Amino acid sequence: QPSEVRIFLLPLTLADSEKNVFCLFSQNQVVEIIGRRPVQHIPFSPAYLKGVVSYQGALLPVANLDELCNGP
Repeated sequence: QPSEVRIFLLPLTLADSEKNVFCLFSQNQVVEIIGRRPVQHIPFSPAYLKGVVSYQGALLPVANLDELCNGP
């Protein structure tokens, strides 16, 4: 029996193209989906790095993938 695989799509827009790009993540690549949390901004960080969030006693980076891939 084939096992059902869940796929998640993350759409990105490329700055130099009219087409959209989709990043695929399989269910086993997703560790956890967390709800909205306050983002602590980091002074002088790159524009794509929006800040960090606290998660289980650690700080996780919050990045805007569109800005990271396309640049300013």
